[in-house]
Amino acid sequence: MPAHTRTRPRGKTATPTYSYYWSDGSPLLDRGTLRPMRLRLRHLAFLLLLPTPGSGEPEALSKVEQIRALTPDRARARLPVRIEGVVTYFDGNSGHAFIHDDTGSVFFRPGKTGTPGAVEARMGDKVEIKGITWAGEFSPSIAGASSGAEAAPVNLSVLGAGKMPEPVPVPFDQLKTGRWHDQFVSIRGTVRDFKAAAGGGPGHLSLVLSGPENRSIEAWGDHLELGRKEDWLNQEIQLHGIVAGGGDAMGRLEDAHLLIGDSSWVIRDDEASAASFDQPPLPLGNLRRYLPPEVRGRRVRIDGTVSLAAPGDGFFLTDGSQGTWIGTPQELDLEVGDVVSTTGYLSDKGLSDAIVKVLAKGSPPAARVARARELADEGMRGSLVSVEGILRSVDASPAGARIQIDGRDGTSATARGPGAAGGLEAGARVLLTGVADGGELLLRGPEDIVILSSAPWLTPARRSALLAGAGIALVAGLLWVVSLKQQVAKQTRLIEAQLVHRTLVEERQRMGRELHDSLEQYLAGLHLQLDTLRDRIADSPDSVRDLASGAARMLEHCRDEARRSVFELRSQTFQREGLAAALVQFAEEANPGGSPEVTLEVSGESRPLDPAVEFHLLRCAQESVANALKHAKAHEIHVALEYLPEETRLKVEDDGKGFDPAGPPPAGRPSFGLLHLKERADRIKGRLAIQSAPGRGTIVTVSIPA
Repeated sequence: MPAHTRTRPRGKTATPTYSYYWSDGSPLLDRGTLRPMRLRLRHLAFLLLLPTPGSGEPEALSKVEQIRALTPDRARARLPVRIEGVVTYFDGNSGHAFIHDDTGSVFFRPGKTGTPGAVEARMGDKVEIKGITWAGEFSPSIAGASSGAEAAPVNLSVLGAGKMPEPVPVPFDQLKTGRWHDQFVSIRGTVRDFKAAAGGGPGHLSLVLSGPENRSIEAWGDHLELGRKEDWLNQEIQLHGIVAGGGDAMGRLEDAHLLIGDSSWVIRDDEASAASFDQPPLPLGNLRRYLPPEVRGRRVRIDGTVSLAAPGDGFFLTDGSQGTWIGTPQELDLEVGDVVSTTGYLSDKGLSDAIVKVLAKGSPPAARVARARELADEGMRGSLVSVEGILRSVDASPAGARIQIDGRDGTSATARGPGAAGGLEAGARVLLTGVADGGELLLRGPEDIVILSSAPWLTPARRSALLAGAGIALVAGLLWVVSLKQQVAKQTRLIEAQLVHRTLVEERQRMGRELHDSLEQYLAGLHLQLDTLRDRIADSPDSVRDLASGAARMLEHCRDEARRSVFELRSQTFQREGLAAALVQFAEEANPGGSPEVTLEVSGESRPLDPAVEFHLLRCAQESVANALKHAKAHEIHVALEYLPEETRLKVEDDGKGFDPAGPPPAGRPSFGLLHLKERADRIKGRLAIQSAPGRGTIVTVSIPA
C-alpha cells in the first residue's frame, strides 16, 4: 500500500510539496507528475465516452468539452448530442446562438426566426438541446438531426431560468488566435469607433476596440442603448462578448469579432480613464528605449506642447528638445503652443488611441537648428527644428506645397506644408521651420518659410537654360553648316554639270559646223570630180570604170556618215528631250519626200536611260534605216521603240529585198553597217538580233535590260 507523507523544504517557506511513496519507501508520485497524469486521465475519460465503431448505437455527447475536443472529420460523423446548459447568446434574426455548461461554450443552430423548425430562447434560459455534431466553418458546433447537406435547427426545450456564467478575462492579443472561439469572455480596451452597424435595426451598433501594440477588434450587437457617440469615443471600457468568426476554404479562422448580448455587457470605466492621468508622465526620451512588457501593455502618460496639429488624425507634441506623434480619434481644436496631457498606448510612432486634456494655452515652442541630414534620424521624429538651405524647387498644389532644398551640409531635404508658397524662386536661401517626420519637414504654414536672401539672377535653372540654349544654337549652327556645305556641293556639281553640258554642246556645234563647212564640202566636191572622171573614161577598160564606181560608192558612204555625225552633233532635241524625241526628228528628216515611207512607234511607259545607252540606240536606228534606204531598196521602213518592264527594245523593220545574215557579204559591198551595229550593242551590254532572208525584208532588234 502506498503511504502518503507531506514534506516541507528546509530553510524555505514555500508552498508545501506533496509526495506519495510505496511502503518500501520508493516514491510513487509527486505533485509535478500528478497534474499531467490527471489531465491525461481526464482526456482518456472523454475518449471513452466517444462512440466507437461497431459498438452499436453511439452514446450521446453530454458535455461541451466533448464536442470541442472533436476533430473536423470526427464532427462530420454527426454524432448524437444531448446537452444541458445556459443560453449565453441568442439572435433569431441572424441564427446565432451559444450554449454554456461547466466545461465551456459552443455554437448551436436555432434556425432563423420564421423558418420551419426554428426554435426560440432567451439569454439566461436553462435549456436542453438534442441534435448532432456539425463541423462548422471553423470549430465543431451543434445542429439538428438531418439527412441533408444543410444544417437543420436543433431540438430545444426550455427548462427554466438559468444563471449567466462569469466571463473569462482574456488578454487582448489572444482574441484572434482561435483559442477562445465561441467562449464568453471579458476584455479591456479603448473605443476607437462607435457607429450603427450595417444591415441591422434600431440599436444594431458596432464598436471598434483598440488595445496594446495597435491591436483592434470589432464588436456588435442588437438592441444596444449606449447613448451618444461622443460619450464613448476614446474611453476605456470593459467589454463582455462571445468570440465568433467564420473560417476560410482551408478551415482557418478569419473575421474574428465579438458578439454583444445587451447593453450591460459594455461597461464604461471612467475611473481607469481618469487614473491613467494620475501616473507620472513618461519622458519623451524613454519612448524609444526598452520598457517592461507591463508598461507597454497599458496606457502611459505623456505631457508636452503641441508643435503641429492635424485635425481628425492627431498632432505632434514636443517637450522642448524631443517630440513624438500622438494619434487620437478625438475631435480636438488644438493650436500650436497648447500645453496638453495625454494618455495612450505606445506605438512605433509614439502614442495611439490617446485621450487628450488641454492644460493651458501657451506660445509656440522654439525650434532648434538642425542640418538637413538629421531629418532622417529616427530620434529626430516629432522634434521642432529649423533647417537652412538653397531652394531647389517648389511644387504647389491646392493641397499645399512641396519644397526641396540643398542643405549647407551637402544633403537635400524635402518640406511639405499647407498654404501657398508664392514669391519663392529657385536659388534663394531660405530657412524652413517645421516638425521632422521620417526624413521630411512638416511645415505648419507659410510663416514657416523665411527668405534669407533672394536668388541670384544666374540661378542654376537659368544657367541650365542658357547652357541648353547655347547647346541648341551650337547644334543648329552645325546642322546649318552641314546643310550649307551639302547645298554648296550640290550647286557646285550642278554648275559643273551645266558647264560641261554647255561646253559639250558648244563643242559639238563647232565640230558640226566644221564638218559641214569643210569635210562635207570637200567630199561633195570630190564626188563631183569622180562622176566627171567616170563620164570621161567611158571608152576606158572596164577595170578602170569599176574602180571609179567603187571609189564613188565609198565616197558616198563617207558623205552619209559625215551627215549623220553632223546631225548627232547638232541635234538639240536629243540633248533636251531624250531618245524618243530624237527618233521622231530623225524619222522626219530621213523621209523628206515621203518615199520610201519611214514611220515611228513608241509604246510603254517611257523612262530615262543612261545617256550613253540613248546615244548608241539612236546610232543603231540611224544605221539600220540607212542600210534599208541604200542597200535594201525598201519602200516602207518602220521604227519601233518599246519600253517593256524587263527591257527596252529598239526594232527597225523594212520591206526591202533582204539578205542572208549567215552568208558572205555581196561583192564590192563591205559590211561596215552590221559590224557597227554589233559593236554598239556590245558597248551598252545589249543584245543584237537580225532576221532577214532574200526577198523577205529585214528586222533589226536591239534589246537593253531594264
